[in-house]
Amino acid sequence: RLYDNQMKVPPMDVCVSGVMQPIGLFLRKAFKREEILMERMFLSMKDDLNKVDLRQLLRKLKLPDTQILELEQKYPSRDMMSERVVAGLK
Repeated sequence: RLYDNQMKVPPMDVCVSGVMQPIGLFLRKAFKREEILMERMFLSMKDDLNKVDLRQLLRKLKLPDTQILELEQKYPSRDMMSERVVAGLK
């Protein structure tokens, strides 16, 4: 029954009560936590990526070449590289 469940380890009150409020709260917290972790990852990556690495990463993430070029034109200088990384990953 729980074989295809996306929540690998649901909280105990969700397992016991079966009420929708704890399930919804758990899902909202999980999404928020994931969003915060992604934001931290973007911020930690922004100083480590160079122009070539960023271009390759964005292509792996299936970002169209036109959008990659728009980012490079919007943030052209090396000083704006960290802003380009954050904008590209969002």
